[in-house]
Amino acid sequence: PSVNDVIKKNQELTRDLGKFKAFCEEKKKKTERFRSLNERVNNEIIRLQKEQQSLHSEEEELKAKLKGKNIAVNDIKGMRTKHEADEQKCADLMAHLEDHRQLYSQKVEILNKLKEKVRKEVDEFNSRARKLFSYGPHSQDISIAYNPNGTTVEEMTSININETIIPKLENLEQEANDEFANVTAETQMLRESLEISRTTTDQSRSDLILMQKDYDLRKKKYEEAHQKFMQENEQFNTMVDKRERAVEEERSEARGSVIQAKQRIFAQEKQLKEMNRTFQQEREALEQQVTKYITQVDENQHKLISSTENLLKVALSQNAQLE
Repeated sequence: PSVNDVIKKNQELTRDLGKFKAFCEEKKKKTERFRSLNERVNNEIIRLQKEQQSLHSEEEELKAKLKGKNIAVNDIKGMRTKHEADEQKCADLMAHLEDHRQLYSQKVEILNKLKEKVRKEVDEFNSRARKLFSYGPHSQDISIAYNPNGTTVEEMTSININETIIPKLENLEQEANDEFANVTAETQMLRESLEISRTTTDQSRSDLILMQKDYDLRKKKYEEAHQKFMQENEQFNTMVDKRERAVEEERSEARGSVIQAKQRIFAQEKQLKEMNRTFQQEREALEQQVTKYITQVDENQHKLISSTENLLKVALSQNAQLE
């Protein structure tokens, strides 16, 4: 990954941390609302159960009095009237209770759905937490154990979000920013080193091009001189052949000319050998200089590649830790 990838990854982590903080705060508020709703429903059920129990007790008392037949007619009429009123009241209360039961069932269903949603969101948090804290120097387990029977945030979660998770996320965000700043500084140093190495390499390349041009020029001059010598030598050989044929005819008169011609051939061969030796020495010197420059360029490039690979390894390691 390049430096831009590291920057982009850090920005994504920063955004995810901000979203996760908002996510935790929202879930805390929802849990508080669920707890309040659950308490109101439970209180209503308790009140209705008490009313039902009271009506049941009155009904039993009435049945006991009628069974004993120790009640006057007026009392019976009054009790009947009261019983009918109580029955109507009981019917009204039962209807009211049924309405509350239906409302309670609806609220319980809504509450169960909301609890399931909270459970899924806790699972999502645990998945993200494992990605952030399962590797590297920050490796630790901050997963939340969800308790669906809890009535408060502390009871529903095994970790206090505000006291444990939020500070750890803020600390992780600060460490990520510090590590990113260090990577940025090291990258700047590497860029400066690369620029210096690039300048040195460009100069070496320029020197190498000049040396190659000088070598090509010397080679061209040698080839031209060699070609000229071969032409002159061919002409001279032709002349010698003619001379030798003439010498055959005039051996006694031209012996001195033949000797001079051979001496000239020897001198030209010696000159050619000297030219070859000089050219060979110059070529070897140029090849040594070229080899030296190429070696220096290779060493500079090797050092540059090694420094780049080391920095990339550090960046990849830090990137893996951030992920």
